[in-house]
Amino acid sequence: MNILHPLRYAEYLPFYFISFHGAYREVNTSHTVPQGSYLLETCDPGEISFNTIDNYIWHLCNYAHREQFLHWLSKHNSEPSQNKYEAAVRSLKVHLPGSAYAQRHHMQQVGAGGRGFFQGIYKFSNTTPYTVKHPRTNGDTLYKNFVENLIQTREPTTNTEIMELIHKNDPDAADGAVFIFVSCGVYNLDMNPNDMYRLDSFFHEKKLAMMALHDGVSRDDIDNGAVSSDEEFIEEDARYERRMGRFKRLKKEVKGLRRL
Repeated sequence: MNILHPLRYAEYLPFYFISFHGAYREVNTSHTVPQGSYLLETCDPGEISFNTIDNYIWHLCNYAHREQFLHWLSKHNSEPSQNKYEAAVRSLKVHLPGSAYAQRHHMQQVGAGGRGFFQGIYKFSNTTPYTVKHPRTNGDTLYKNFVENLIQTREPTTNTEIMELIHKNDPDAADGAVFIFVSCGVYNLDMNPNDMYRLDSFFHEKKLAMMALHDGVSRDDIDNGAVSSDEEFIEEDARYERRMGRFKRLKKEVKGLRRL
């Protein structure tokens, strides 16, 4: 299978599937991905990541599918996705070793909504037992102690802190790891338009860098009017808020009808 040269080293690294609620609280691009490691994220700033993507990414994080995962991540948009598994992988945002990334805040949340069904830090290596489905509850996380140490008060923490903690505590990650953050990238309510623009510009530059690795064709480009491969899993925050607003109005109207 064809794998882009910068991604080949990832074939032999442990994967960490990290599932929390996520948001951007400020513009901080001063950190870089540790050498030998990779940071993959499910969406750009201002976007919401649907829970449905978890079911596909989780399955492909298993070590048996590592080569296929990296092969799909290496394809550019001129090659259409053949199934939802491939589309899910190709929707990931890639930060290569040594490259800058935007610091995203994460938090654990219990109860209904968002990622309430399972959250945690899950490790996949050549010794991790194969599992087709993700755990039913976050009590089955492979690194429950990491979750308790990081977010025991439900206060936000950052992708930087999570990666540093894994590097420090897990000897298997000492020489590198692949960190997959499956979370939303919504803007903090206090973030001003200039900061939003700076974050958007930063991610646009990241996409341009990936274009050079895909023979000048970006996976995020729309080819001949076709929809991008991540449409099934990612939704812009503003569009989501508008849809939720209509839903709330509809519930209010139905409630009013019942009183007639």
